[in-house]
Amino acid sequence: MAKVIGTSQAWSHIVETLASRNLTVNKIEDIQQLLKQKSSEYEKEKEEAIKNFECELEQTIRNLNETKASFQSTLGSLKKESDSQIELIEIAIQILEDERRFIKRIINKSRIREYRKQIHNIKARHNRYFQNLQASIIDKQKDIEFRKSNRGKTIEDQCQKTKGDINYIEQALSSPFRAGAAAELELIELLSKLPESFYIINDVELVLKNGIQFDGEWLQSAQIDHLIVSPAGVFVIETKNWSKEFSEYGDYFDPYQQVKRSSYLCYKLLQNKFGGTKVRSIIAYKGTIPNKPDDSNAKVLQFNKVNSYILSFKEKVFSDDQIKEIAKCIKQNF
Repeated sequence: MAKVIGTSQAWSHIVETLASRNLTVNKIEDIQQLLKQKSSEYEKEKEEAIKNFECELEQTIRNLNETKASFQSTLGSLKKESDSQIELIEIAIQILEDERRFIKRIINKSRIREYRKQIHNIKARHNRYFQNLQASIIDKQKDIEFRKSNRGKTIEDQCQKTKGDINYIEQALSSPFRAGAAAELELIELLSKLPESFYIINDVELVLKNGIQFDGEWLQSAQIDHLIVSPAGVFVIETKNWSKEFSEYGDYFDPYQQVKRSSYLCYKLLQNKFGGTKVRSIIAYKGTIPNKPDDSNAKVLQFNKVNSYILSFKEKVFSDDQIKEIAKCIKQNF
């Protein structure tokens, strides 16, 4: 089997995105399985959250009913105690007011004012206690109404982490990166079946130290899906997995121009280091691909035809040591 270096760029993006949520996938099929697992966890968490919510609400209502039940008896006991105190004070006041001696009556006026002040304080304390109890009941009633009106949000908040995980997984499943990753991983698996002397380098980014003009545009860097180093030369492969609709109406960079630019940049880098090197362009596709322009030298192939096309070149232009050196330079971006 060929030596495989690196993996699909699209797949790496999906893996890194899910890893940001501490979600691990090792192959494309794991995403659907992970969604199933997290959906099951979410249902269990939601069921537990509903149970906890109902229990807490029930306990709050029970506390309110207990407060209401004790309200009247507590208030009655307090009133009885207050009335008893007031009655004793009023008796004392009456005694003072019944005093007939003039001097004593003058002295008693101060004591009577003090007693009346005590009666006022007892009544005020009773009223404050009544108001506090009443406020406590109102607060509990408001709390219950708030809980009921926010039931859904409270339950969802308890499942927020798992729900967020599900959203990320669903985005990964519906992302255009998934279709690209699936295709690139499939092609990598097929390419790995090439002979042992071949190197399959994936997600290659090549950069020239100094940019050049190419087809009237500035060219300094290129990203390559798969680059094959073989005894017969180097193959630059651009992988596409497009629907007919996207191929006809989608907003995309021309794949023929893309592979042409990346192949030429690869050629220039290899030329600088190894002299003249044959670089061939391949567009490997699933689904639909736009019609090939007349001026394109790219070979357009379905996945199952790629290996046979590469192996059809029998001329040996690189030794095993040269293949290894070229692969090393490409991996390290020269």
